[in-house]
Amino acid sequence: MRRFIMGSVVSAIFIGTLAVSPLTAHGAAPHASTINATAGMYHCVKKGVDLCTVKFKELKANASVTMICWEDGRHSPSFVWDRWFLVTASGGVEGFVKAERVSTQWENAPECSNVKRASAVSWAIGRLGQPTVSQTDINAYKKRFPGWPLPFGAGNRWSGDCIAFVTLAYFSTGVNVPGGDAIEVARKYSLKGGEPQYGSLIFWNVGDKGHVGIYIGGNRVIATRGVDADSYAIKDYAKSFWSGYMGWVRPY
Repeated sequence: MRRFIMGSVVSAIFIGTLAVSPLTAHGAAPHASTINATAGMYHCVKKGVDLCTVKFKELKANASVTMICWEDGRHSPSFVWDRWFLVTASGGVEGFVKAERVSTQWENAPECSNVKRASAVSWAIGRLGQPTVSQTDINAYKKRFPGWPLPFGAGNRWSGDCIAFVTLAYFSTGVNVPGGDAIEVARKYSLKGGEPQYGSLIFWNVGDKGHVGIYIGGNRVIATRGVDADSYAIKDYAKSFWSGYMGWVRPY
């Protein structure tokens, strides 16, 4: 396989299944790279998920990026392979770009399943479209909060249980988000302003208990909606869908 990097042709070196430009071996910073041609930035790369086909930003050639992790995802016909990188771009914006658009590749980049915040997003994406809580997730909640009453309403609906949703997302990665309502949990963290990190928790001071969701880049979050009596499915929303934005935190 041959790859075009910064206008010149180089041979790719394969380390395991990850293709790495020879430039990596020449002393370049391990995480830093550039985009070698115009590249779209995406919320996710799961196969068969409509959300993952939505491009929310376009990076220009020579744009600087910092590599976070890699994931093999949906196929793009114009590219040879299906590898993507989660990267940080200018202004702290984070999202996925095709690996073939990344010039110097970090040979020790972890798989995204081993990066807690990326793994939490993957868990959340797996619940898109679900109005009710599965038995697997109910069992996980019991393990996280032994002896606590289940918070899910009649029919084990996700509606009204935003904190349970994000708690279980991070519990699947080994991170314990504290219990309580969203406002109570928000007060246990030092919330930040500015561009949220991918996979961070986003809090709003809305209603009497607040709200929380998981950030997926491009000003969108995955979250529950409504109160216990409602039956809304898990969905992605604009960050501005709720008023009273408080800030964000990476919970580990």
